[in-house]
Amino acid sequence: MTPLPSKTTSVRASLLCALCVAPAGVATPRAAHAQPRADARAELLARRRAAAGVTASAPLAHAAHAAYVAPAAHKKSSPTPSAAPSRRGRATRAPAAASRPPVPTTLHTASLQLTPSRSSSAAMTRVALTPASLPPHVAPTPATAATKSAATPAALPVIPAAIAPGAGTLKLGGLLQALYVSGAPNARGTFRLRRAELKLAGDVGERVAWTVMFDAAKALGVSPTYTTVDGQQVVSQTSVNAASQMLQDAFVAVRLPHGFAVEAGQMRVPLGLAGTLPGSKLEFVERPMYASDRARGGALGDVRDVGAQVRGTLLHRVDVVAGLFNGSGESQNAVDGDGEKALASRVVVRGLGVAGLQLGASGAYGGPPTSAFARRDRLGAEAQFTARGLTLRTEYMSGVDGAVRRAGYYGHAGVRVRTNVELVGRVDVFDPDRAREGTTATARARAILGGVDVALAGQNAALQLAYGTRAYRGAVAPASHQLLVSVQTSW
Repeated sequence: MTPLPSKTTSVRASLLCALCVAPAGVATPRAAHAQPRADARAELLARRRAAAGVTASAPLAHAAHAAYVAPAAHKKSSPTPSAAPSRRGRATRAPAAASRPPVPTTLHTASLQLTPSRSSSAAMTRVALTPASLPPHVAPTPATAATKSAATPAALPVIPAAIAPGAGTLKLGGLLQALYVSGAPNARGTFRLRRAELKLAGDVGERVAWTVMFDAAKALGVSPTYTTVDGQQVVSQTSVNAASQMLQDAFVAVRLPHGFAVEAGQMRVPLGLAGTLPGSKLEFVERPMYASDRARGGALGDVRDVGAQVRGTLLHRVDVVAGLFNGSGESQNAVDGDGEKALASRVVVRGLGVAGLQLGASGAYGGPPTSAFARRDRLGAEAQFTARGLTLRTEYMSGVDGAVRRAGYYGHAGVRVRTNVELVGRVDVFDPDRAREGTTATARARAILGGVDVALAGQNAALQLAYGTRAYRGAVAPASHQLLVSVQTSW
């Protein structure tokens, strides 16, 4: 065996192993296999030092063994039940108590630096463990930023106070209706978005409720006002058509005892059955001409105004609505310029001895005429019968706008041939000026329509097909033919 140098002897034994840190007193499987090799290397190193005249210190004798023992082996622990001697005479530690939690396994590198000491003839060898070889419990490594960020849970989003939920409940509803029309006087064939209603409603407590409804499909228009000069009807002024504004309903309701309620704000004026039906309940795309032909003064129904009204039921069969409004539909989302108020009311009676029959009447009185505003009165009657898939409905409505007297009526019939299919038909007549004929603006018109309604998803979606003709008295204009196809959904 070749002796080591006599002046400076530096022997480095790098022991590279996986230090599986285990609970106190438990040797990992790798440590158990590497133990005999460490003992053999330590014995060989001691022989070489003896031949070179180098004396090893006590820590060096156990350096290799210390690199494989668990961290808790350096601490005082409770005695184990038994210790089995190893091949070199050393005792292996017994397994630790099962109650101790396991420690994660970590890979370490142990490096032994042997350096002869010059202070004495019997040179002492110092043993140093490099920082990389120290296990986590001896030399803890500062946590990096990535480690801290991984250990820190993500912060939950904070809801701003500005969008915090308020008091009461909220209900969302609406109606979306797409239309294709062919044969209209101003549109031979076109697609159109007929209705795009968004309705918000809610309750604030048990007695207070509110409703707001917009129709984004409304196109702002103007309405002419006619007057008679030298026996001829001419336009005296034009104003924004109130029915073309996006804001439709905006009112607050206060519930009263016995099923009554007070509503204040902008709402439908209670005029007629066809004028108060929601758009999603209509069998045809358009209402009767007296409530839809706005270009010729057809504003005798489906009008809104600002005011207050009371609604309720008497004797479980009489529905009553009565209120005061700024006008009879011309003051939608506007102020009252003359201070006069219109009184409007609708009464419907059910249960008259015939199941499914209801009769009603409605009207509005706009007050005496003034120099700034003309007289605006309404009066109408209605009847409806429903039984076993059959619907019969008729209505008459008349109105006075200044010196012009108007009137219209219709008859409707519907037969449900299947659960989701209904055949419908309507005869509609409207006279915008009962005293005059001769032009399309004043001549009496008659429209006949027929179609089919197909429910696509119960009452929340429908497909409507209708074909109709319109003719004027005196043949002041050629008859028109229209095809209307619409699909709608409501929620």
